[in-house]
Amino acid sequence: MAINLRHDGTPIQADGPDAYFATYPTAAIQRAIEAGGIPSRVSYHAGRFLCNHVMHQVLHRTSWETPSGFIHLPQRRRSQRLRVRVATA
Repeated sequence: MAINLRHDGTPIQADGPDAYFATYPTAAIQRAIEAGGIPSRVSYHAGRFLCNHVMHQVLHRTSWETPSGFIHLPQRRRSQRLRVRVATA
């Protein structure tokens, strides 16, 4: 979900609804990610700042037929980055 609210409390779109919900198949995407061995979880909120703003703008400007949403990809921890470097060396 992306709410129509900037970090400073003003609306992102004066003529927009209070919130938009992702239009892509959230549960199916999560199952596919987990089937690939990557732990994941569904969040029902895009965040409170930039991620929320981007998702709200995308959903405001696209048609409901266009699958849209937002996926957070967390930064790898230092130990994970080191393992990847060793594995690829």
